[in-house]
Amino acid sequence: LFKRRASLSQGLITIAYGPEKYIRMARALALSYRRQNPLRPFAVVTDDGNARALEHYFDVVVPLNSTYGLGVVQKLSVDRYSPFDETLFVDSDCIFYKSPERIWQFYAGKDFTVKGWRYLTGRTEYEKESPYEFVQNMPDFLKQNNISRFPHFNSGVFFFRKSKIA
Repeated sequence: LFKRRASLSQGLITIAYGPEKYIRMARALALSYRRQNPLRPFAVVTDDGNARALEHYFDVVVPLNSTYGLGVVQKLSVDRYSPFDETLFVDSDCIFYKSPERIWQFYAGKDFTVKGWRYLTGRTEYEKESPYEFVQNMPDFLKQNNISRFPHFNSGVFFFRKSKIA
């Protein structure tokens, strides 16, 4: 774990490992963040082969744990990776064109939140269209799992605070 700044109460984190295209995107994300006069540190989760290439762009470099899975599944463990008490996760293929301070203000006081959260209930027309058709019959899926609704959101940006709820 490489740390450049002392305060780790709030910060951003991204995941970038493997092929060079992901590392390039992470560098672009970090540069766009720095350009927006950031107030908080930025961490990256990466593999050993890319840690050195990213340590100049990020305040914290966290070693990738391959036992957590591959690809997008790594996001399910971002709470284990984050060195921060409050974390804003941002996909490595994003860039900042404005300061992220508004996002921090919007998410303040919450344990876990994403923008654009919606629930799939099996009763709406949009669920029959791509990408929602991943469950062929949502009413049957809900019934089989004894739930009334299924959360769905884009996981490209989300906020969490280290807590039991999150």
